[in-house]
Amino acid sequence: MPSVNLTTVLTAAAQFLHVLDSGESLSSQQISDGLLYTNDLLDSWSSDPLMALSVYRSVQSLTQQVQVYTIGTGQTWNITRPMEIEAAALINSAGPGARIEVVNAAKWASIPDRQAQSNLVRYLFYDRGYADGDCYVSPVPLGSTLSIELLMWNALTEFADTVTTISIDPGYLRMLKLAVAVEMAPQYDVSASQNLMANLMEARNVVRGLNATLLGRDDPQSQGIASPTGGSPPVPAQQAAQ
Repeated sequence: MPSVNLTTVLTAAAQFLHVLDSGESLSSQQISDGLLYTNDLLDSWSSDPLMALSVYRSVQSLTQQVQVYTIGTGQTWNITRPMEIEAAALINSAGPGARIEVVNAAKWASIPDRQAQSNLVRYLFYDRGYADGDCYVSPVPLGSTLSIELLMWNALTEFADTVTTISIDPGYLRMLKLAVAVEMAPQYDVSASQNLMANLMEARNVVRGLNATLLGRDDPQSQGIASPTGGSPPVPAQQAAQ
């Protein structure tokens, strides 16, 4: 697993744009600006499930005759507020039980009797408010020995500063350097080259393809994903070189 600080990432990005030669350094203002650009980029990526680093599991208690559970640090379900809940299952005293369907707002609103009570919880609706979210379950738990297994993904961790060395999962470092270059191009009054955009798309598809397998979603390489900066997808690298 590679380790790197943000200054190294920003320097590589500037070299990709040909605004910095090997051995040269960015100014303190350029590095400061780069921290903002990079964290904005990571914040945007956090909305994309196919950019998630991992799915993690948490088991939380259900309370008898309680339908709504606040989720977040220090809340009823005291865990980091997830960006999304991918899957859920009921756990009783005998072990794992039935699958719970994670539904969207429209499906939740269509459930005819959400207030019914039962030991068999069937639905979970996650309203991801900020800074804490709310989880609604139906039927309302009737028993007092029930728990729920949650499989979730979280927002990506942003850089606290530009000098602290952090570990980055394999596959993400090249993608990050290339993406930061595209984000920073307007700051240097240059355009990202077609080859740079193609390399970024290739790096993103590697990460997104791996995560698509993890989440059981469609492989993005078969969907004609749009360019990271919007518009049409860039041409493949072999075509860009022609």
